[in-house]
Amino acid sequence: MVYVTQFKNLLINPYVIGSLVCSLIFLFFFPRFAQPTSYHDYADKRACFNIPYCYYVLSNLPFVIVGLLGLHFLHSSNCVTHFRDRKEITIYKIAFFGILFGGFGSAYYHMFPNNMTLFWDRLPMNIAITALFSAMLAEGFSIHNAYLFLFPMLAISIASVIHWEYTEMKGNGDLRFYLLCENLPALFMTMVLWKMTKSHKPYTNTYYWWMFLAFGLLSKVTESMDKIIFTLTFHTVSGHVLKHIFLGIATCYVYIYIRNREIIGTKLLSQSGGKPK
Repeated sequence: MVYVTQFKNLLINPYVIGSLVCSLIFLFFFPRFAQPTSYHDYADKRACFNIPYCYYVLSNLPFVIVGLLGLHFLHSSNCVTHFRDRKEITIYKIAFFGILFGGFGSAYYHMFPNNMTLFWDRLPMNIAITALFSAMLAEGFSIHNAYLFLFPMLAISIASVIHWEYTEMKGNGDLRFYLLCENLPALFMTMVLWKMTKSHKPYTNTYYWWMFLAFGLLSKVTESMDKIIFTLTFHTVSGHVLKHIFLGIATCYVYIYIRNREIIGTKLLSQSGGKPK
């Protein structure tokens, strides 16, 4: 009941309400804008192994590796000692599924960069970030409520990508809804994590979440400096490639976290049947 009350308090937190109000203002009063065609004009156009935009494509390999490692661990019997409830395992399975197929989707997009292929880059990554946000809610507040909110949040997140792609196909692109669904979870994750540092934490090593957010922020910064970084590094590496590397490191921290954490003062799944319930 304590976690349920804290979850309700989060929903009425002035920072959360303020963020939602600003989001609604942005969504309904800010003029719509389409995906700039310049977004697909990447700095490093080198090909290798007959792969166009080679470094952008191959730098997605970390997502595939982390996604496979995460799903393998979550399907093993060893994972039960690292979770309090099977709902958390399901949440993380969805997250690593998104990371895995985000790697393939991003590679496909970067081979043929346009709005149509960008859809397959953004869709799985939105699924992953939404599931990771739900995982953090489960740790900071209530597992039951986090799981309950997961599927509506996933539906909204998926709808935002479909809406963006649909408007682009109609020639009247609108990025607003997608941008909110992409960036709001990261903002709320910071709030939840800050709250977790000041109260009871269900697991050890939660500082890995901070590493995840830090490298996620770095990925955003380098993405916006694709051509600048390519020039500063004497055409060695571009900012968008660094984005993939930093975001891959961020997801790797999530995998390391669930592999190495321990439950604090709570009955293990393995002590109540040996398998996730």
